[in-house]
This record gives sequence, structure tokens and C-alpha cells, in this order.
Amino acid sequence: EAGDVLWYLATLSHIVPGLSLESVLQANTFDEIEEWICRKLPFDIPNIPGVLSGTVRELNCDTAKLCDMVKKHVHQGHGLDMYELEEAMRGVFITLAYSCIFYGLSLKDISQKNIDKLMKRYPNGFSPEASINRTC
Repeated sequence: EAGDVLWYLATLSHIVPGLSLESVLQANTFDEIEEWICRKLPFDIPNIPGVLSGTVRELNCDTAKLCDMVKKHVHQGHGLDMYELEEAMRGVFITLAYSCIFYGLSLKDISQKNIDKLMKRYPNGFSPEASINRTC
């Protein structure tokens, strides 16, 4: 599901005028993001369930904030504060990236696996019919 989160963040950055992943993340590649996060983290983080639990809770809070902002803008007519939107997206991405690094996963690999999954699922491109009748 991490790949789906990356996909949704990328999609959101393409449909909101004036927003880009580069501006949100202040980097151009997954490698740059991982390097930045690794520089910010202490090297002696224990591998304990509390760390995973805290990370999952933080990801949930960041995602809920982002969803609430989009819901209010799309369905309730609120303005969209670009700074707040970027901050919410950055929070989701950094928390997800931190989790991946903590467990030795690569954002680049996760993203590529998600693309491969979607290409297999929708070899002729996405359509509502293909989504309803998908087999994988």
C-alpha cells in the first residue's frame, strides 16, 4: 500500500495548479529524500514495536489532515491554502519514507513495484470497466 500512497501524492501534485512534488519535498529524487531523512535521524533507533506504532499513528494523522483539506476544498467550497497543502503532503511523504528506511525498504523500489502492478492490472490503460472487471 505504500506504493499507492506515493501514487496518490504524485497524482495530487499534478492536478493542483502550482503544486509539484519537487516543491513539496524540496528534492527531485527518492534518493535525495532518503539521504535527507537519514541525515536527520539518529543512528541508534531501536527496532521496537513502539517505533512502528508511533510511525503508523503519525502517518494516519498526516493523511487525515490532507484528506480533510481536500474534502473541504472539493466538497465544501473552502479555499486551498497551498502552504498548508504542501506541509500536509510533506508530512505524509516523510513519515512514509521514514518507515521505509526503518525497515530497509527503498522508495524507488516501492514506487516501481506499484507501477509494475498497475501496468499488469491495466495493460491497455485505466478505464472504469477494467477496474470493475480486474483480475489482479
